[in-house]
Amino acid sequence: MTIFNRIYFPAIKNSFKTKESEIFQKGSDVQFITPILFKEECLMCHKTSRIDDVAGAILVEHSILDVKISFKEIINMTIILFIIVILVLFNTWFYFLKKYFISPIDSLIHQISKHQTHKDSKTKILIDSKIKEVKFLDKTESFFVFNSLK
Repeated sequence: MTIFNRIYFPAIKNSFKTKESEIFQKGSDVQFITPILFKEECLMCHKTSRIDDVAGAILVEHSILDVKISFKEIINMTIILFIIVILVLFNTWFYFLKKYFISPIDSLIHQISKHQTHKDSKTKILIDSKIKEVKFLDKTESFFVFNSLK
């Protein structure tokens, strides 16, 4: 038995049994084995064979370390990755900005405008914010001065 047969015999033997392709890694190489099956036109010359019998196998071996990618593909992948990272960061920043800054101030403006139209100075304006400066307004009486002037 030659070295080739000892190394590849189990995979080739399995390919003949299962009639299915296999991809596997052996060391720093990727190996692909696929069986060649007899078709109807093959039977004209190979009289003793039947359709879908295994005629042979193709073995392709390629080193993982010898993969070549063009510079253009690397640049394209880098640009796409950069755009995705920027979009994710921007969307995250916008979400937190809206949640903790814009929405509380929007709610405050809505409540103030509601108080001004109804001339209601007894109802307390609720400030739901984690911003220290905006929360400070809740503790000050000068915030409600506009109601007393009317």
